[in-house]
Amino acid sequence: MSAKRESDEEFLSVLDVAKRLQLSDETVRRWAAEGRLAAVRVGRQWRIYPHEVDRFLARATRSDAGEGGVWDPGRQSLLYDPEEN
Repeated sequence: MSAKRESDEEFLSVLDVAKRLQLSDETVRRWAAEGRLAAVRVGRQWRIYPHEVDRFLARATRSDAGEGGVWDPGRQSLLYDPEEN
């Protein structure tokens, strides 16, 4: 059995991600537009790979636990991400 390639994954919609993260769809759209959450723009819609949501959560969880970066729960974002510097 072969491993599933990232390109074989089905995209999630903004609403799918918003439900998964318990956020508003506007927040997910803003994060996509700002590059905080890796996403692909298809026409006027954003599409997100499930592994990108997992990666985002892993960074946030790691940062929230004090293993690098600073998580700001009020903004629901990283104030400082050591992986980006």
